[in-house]
Amino acid sequence: LILIGMGTGIAPFRAFIKHLYKNVRDWKGQVRLFYGAKSGLELLYLNDKDGDMTQYYDEGTFKAFHAVSPRPAFDDPIALDVAMEDRANEILEMLQYANTHIYVAGYEKIKGVLDKAFASIMGSPEAWKTRKAELIAGGKWAEVIY
Repeated sequence: LILIGMGTGIAPFRAFIKHLYKNVRDWKGQVRLFYGAKSGLELLYLNDKDGDMTQYYDEGTFKAFHAVSPRPAFDDPIALDVAMEDRANEILEMLQYANTHIYVAGYEKIKGVLDKAFASIMGSPEAWKTRKAELIAGGKWAEVIY
């Protein structure tokens, strides 16, 4: 699972991750959570950086990566692309698996940033467009955008 939540978009993933690790006893899959916001104030639903997610995640399968805007007062974008590209090899490997799902929640403008980051990771916009279409067609891409 690749989970991407910006701002208050982190809220649904908190409940989902808790459910996954508490109730799905045979869960062995990898979970990568990318979360962040323009500023720390937009992370109200997270509690603190390591927050309550550390109460129920599995260190062997769960990793979380935090991204914030480098200059929130100047309306700079959240550095989500940097956080993802720093882990490009891991994301690329996950994208090769047929059972990988991607869930996105956050602001409308995140979509362009994600497409750019995934295209870079996949090696070209065309490769990403094809893979994203496969994910969507297979019901393995879901987004809640506002």
